[in-house]
Amino acid sequence: MEKAFTYMFKYDKFLNKAGGYFLLFFISQLCYFLCPSFSEKKIAISSSPILLLCFFIGFFITIILSGYSFNVIKSIILKKENIILPYINFSNNIRLGLKWFASTFLLISVICAICLSGVVLLHNIPSAKLWISLFYFLILILFFFIFLIFAPALIVIFTKTEKITSIFRFGLASKLIANNSGNYFAGFGLLIIIVIIFISLSLFGSFFMLVYPFLSTYIIYVIAYIYAKMVDTDLIEAETEEL
Repeated sequence: MEKAFTYMFKYDKFLNKAGGYFLLFFISQLCYFLCPSFSEKKIAISSSPILLLCFFIGFFITIILSGYSFNVIKSIILKKENIILPYINFSNNIRLGLKWFASTFLLISVICAICLSGVVLLHNIPSAKLWISLFYFLILILFFFIFLIFAPALIVIFTKTEKITSIFRFGLASKLIANNSGNYFAGFGLLIIIVIIFISLSLFGSFFMLVYPFLSTYIIYVIAYIYAKMVDTDLIEAETEEL
């Protein structure tokens, strides 16, 4: 896991490849900043086609960058020693990014359906309002923590299979975790530390905004390596072949 922070500098043209990600990331953040939701100007988005265009450009680039991050994970999985980091490939990155967006949208839809069923029960059984609310609150909290723990394994499964429904393969994810639990939770702990560092740096305001694009570009390669090394990806292939 310690190689996650230095491995990328050993490969040729890393700066060229990372530079493509950095440029797109910077443009996307600039587009989001220009949107009313991210700026101090109180302008209705419907009254400004330019701001609306900025939002969609930013979102489109985010899709590309999401797809690229999965390609980085895949490159590390395929070449365990002689890693060949990918360049930005627009068609492939868009395809993967859209699949991941559809996958997360499907997950959100399921969560919304659970919440809606709770609203229906509250409407039909008002006398048990407190208990129903408590029950659904606990269900959502439990689901959140389960998904949080399983998320890295599910992301690797999606990277290998490229299937939208991969986000629900908790059975396979549990096997991956159990098969390599020490490495998995070591990586999981490292991810938590990275998040804490990011949150701590954000408290520095203008300094954080200055280093954020550079740090985000670097950290995407770090996180990709951690994901790729947390589980035994050969087990995914074996399980997939059995289906």
